[in-house]
Amino acid sequence: MEDKDSLLKAVDNYDLYTPAEKKVLKTLIEISINNIAIISVKKLTALANISRPIVYKALATLQKDNTIERTIHGTSKKRSFTIKQNKLLEIAQYYKLYLEKIT
Repeated sequence: MEDKDSLLKAVDNYDLYTPAEKKVLKTLIEISINNIAIISVKKLTALANISRPIVYKALATLQKDNTIERTIHGTSKKRSFTIKQNKLLEIAQYYKLYLEKIT
């Protein structure tokens, strides 16, 4: 599951995350290059179309679950989020098993 479209479908079908957590993760995946997304929380809020407190809560959950790693760059409000490849592979594997079961 190498392309982003398939990965986004896999995230949509991953039942361990809330809809908001899925939306934040999918947004990070969409804007990432080599699994790194550089974005402020303000812009992430606008792209994901959910409130800032919900974005912060979703980011905290994704970070606690070891799905992303957050890095703050100096005193700016810019942050980079590294999406962990091993977690993406796990999500993709669950989706692949799901597809095999329904066909």
